[in-house]
Amino acid sequence: MIGVLCGIVNGLFGAGGGMIAVPMMEMYGVETKKAHATSLFLMLSVSIVSSYVYITNEQANYSELLCLVPAGLAGAAFGCIIMKKINADSLKKLFSCLMIFFGLRIIIK
Repeated sequence: MIGVLCGIVNGLFGAGGGMIAVPMMEMYGVETKKAHATSLFLMLSVSIVSSYVYITNEQANYSELLCLVPAGLAGAAFGCIIMKKINADSLKKLFSCLMIFFGLRIIIK
């Protein structure tokens, strides 16, 4: 069920399924850091499918992709290094703050 919901959210919004996957996995007893890591593998899979559909429907901006993909890969590597060093409670708080911040930003704009 978590995978289906994440796939739908990813297809609708272009990303964001991890915002559903992490809290749901934690609710079922998955350790915080494992929930984040598992969510990443799930998001990779659904992002590949969603990306293919967006690209075949000519809805991708290729000039932005050339800048964003390398920067995103570097940021992902840096984030993984930081996650090893941060405790689970701090990770939960940071994740919650980001969800609240971006939720409010969407509502205000």
